[in-house]
Amino acid sequence: MGYDVEIRDLPGIQTAYRKGRIDRYSDMTRFVMEFAGMCELSDPGLECTEDVYCFVIYDDLEYREEHIGLEYHQAVKHVGKGSDEIGFMDFEPVTAACVKHHGSYDQLGAAYEAIMSWLDINDM
Repeated sequence: MGYDVEIRDLPGIQTAYRKGRIDRYSDMTRFVMEFAGMCELSDPGLECTEDVYCFVIYDDLEYREEHIGLEYHQAVKHVGKGSDEIGFMDFEPVTAACVKHHGSYDQLGAAYEAIMSWLDINDM
């Protein structure tokens, strides 16, 4: 699959997040849905932004196929009640290289490879 890298100015946001580890990328949906359930139990009034903006920060210093450390972030309208597994974070505006991935999480490595290659070619 070919990826078109796009430079975007992303606004500052507040997020609710969950940090953890998944065995493989195909476990991402389960991780995200568990987080949604945790948020509902912890703070039923917590509201996501209208654009339902979310992203993942990977803890590992290089691409991994298994035992992937991550933080899943979901943009929220306001900081809510945290818990042992739910935190909140503020992000300043940032300019980012972005791609849109279509397909299974197990094929996500190709998207990251496209971004890293683009950054290298463009001396970034």
